[in-house]
Amino acid sequence: MLSFKTLAVLAALTLGAVARPADMAARDEAPATTPSTEKITFAMAAPGLETGVQCGPNKCGAGLVCCNESCGICSAPRGVCITLWCGEPILSV
Repeated sequence: MLSFKTLAVLAALTLGAVARPADMAARDEAPATTPSTEKITFAMAAPGLETGVQCGPNKCGAGLVCCNESCGICSAPRGVCITLWCGEPILSV
């Protein structure tokens, strides 16, 4: 015979599965979308790109471009980059 505690847990699990709103299931199955405050941009390489390009507090490696100076994010030329504001760039002197 099952204890009261076991029956209570089984009842809660069963009711939880039945009581789940249909829109939650649809939301779980829908592809994730990018928030409207977040933009995706493409970094374009300049001809004669030098190595070690300053990008906020960081330096980009060979073949990379600075795509977000305020965050110090480098990416491949024509690569995807997130556009958000991380604050004023910190430049070392």
